[in-house]
Amino acid sequence: IKIGFAGSIDRTQDINSILEDSLVEIINKYQNKIDIEFMGAKPSIVDKYNLTHIPYQDSYDAYTASMAKANWDIGLAPMPKTDFHILSLILFLKVLLPYTRK
Repeated sequence: IKIGFAGSIDRTQDINSILEDSLVEIINKYQNKIDIEFMGAKPSIVDKYNLTHIPYQDSYDAYTASMAKANWDIGLAPMPKTDFHILSLILFLKVLLPYTRK
């Protein structure tokens, strides 16, 4: 199973505070059955667990090419509990998600 996160380097703290404990649990439980990649942000667990890090890319074309090659089974999207992120989630669920089903 290939798990990935793509986001700017300013999302590193979100990963560290929201996902790190769960990811460590998954790493310990499934070890050789999973690969975890981070594109852009480089959380503290990358070096500790020898995970893959793909540096942030300024070029949108390079970013989309990297995403096309990623082939992740699961994409991570940590959402801090802020008004902005809550409204973004509502927007996605009510407005954008229905279009993905057509």
